[in-house]
Amino acid sequence: MAQDNKLNTTLDQRHDGRKEDDMTKREYERCTDLMNDALIHAKRSERYYSELREKKLSETDKYIKELNGQNDLGYAQGINQALAIIGFKHERMKELSKLI
Repeated sequence: MAQDNKLNTTLDQRHDGRKEDDMTKREYERCTDLMNDALIHAKRSERYYSELREKKLSETDKYIKELNGQNDLGYAQGINQALAIIGFKHERMKELSKLI
């Protein structure tokens, strides 16, 4: 009988009593750091793509800029997706979404 009561607890409660949507201060700080890192990469990707449009660059340099831009953009997109999935909310997340 006691085991049945344990099984019937709500699924949105963690073992420490917090709701699943609640983040600790440390979790929030780490997510904020990740978001800031993603913003840096998204802005750097934007810079690579703008440099790519320069006509003075050799084909090799253009290729390198394109790959660097793709890498940074992919990194930023991955972080954005992960933060969205875990339900991280921050005012700068909109800025990140616009950049990617």
